[in-house]
Amino acid sequence: MKRKNLIIVVSSYPYGLVESYLEDELKVLENEFDKVFLVIPESQLLKNTSITNYYLPKNLQKVVMLNIEYGFIQKLKSILVLFKRETFYELFNIKNIYKLPITFLKIKVLVSFYQKGIDFKKAIKQMMKTEHLKAEETVIYSYWANEFTVGLAQLHAENPAIKCYTRAHSGDLYFDRNTENYLPWRKFILDKLNAVLAISKSGKEYYESTLNQKNND
Repeated sequence: MKRKNLIIVVSSYPYGLVESYLEDELKVLENEFDKVFLVIPESQLLKNTSITNYYLPKNLQKVVMLNIEYGFIQKLKSILVLFKRETFYELFNIKNIYKLPITFLKIKVLVSFYQKGIDFKKAIKQMMKTEHLKAEETVIYSYWANEFTVGLAQLHAENPAIKCYTRAHSGDLYFDRNTENYLPWRKFILDKLNAVLAISKSGKEYYESTLNQKNND
């Protein structure tokens, strides 16, 4: 069955200035789908949404503005993440695959990523319901391999009929460009998504060597 719907998860496109390369991609992708949606998970961080800085697909249905936060209530909910089986696997990966010490800061980051992923997954499911998008006809593509990609990994594990992908660039790929040389849930993302797409060969090789396995791309 042809995939009719494309949902692209961005940080600010078309309003911000950090996703300019997506413009050329959209001119190709718009020809492969009937409907295109842009989703901005943290729209509350945008300063100006009155001006579009980049190209909009000819079949763009809408820009969906979400408001995913990590406030007091979310922090309380995230305590439950500590007791999930996936968290124990992640702690195992930190120590045995990444060869890093387990610290409070790493636990804090992995918990917040997972909880924001849960909230984002729920928002995407509601959006698909509102827009009457069938799982087997939908592709979701995250432009960044971040906490919202963790939500897509959760979503695909729950409903494999939805094709889910992420791109990975620099700060969302290389451990040493982040606090404590760590990025949370990398193996979870790689295992659960249909593919992780690094923007360079060196990035792909780094990902594979760091996680001690071949990428599914």
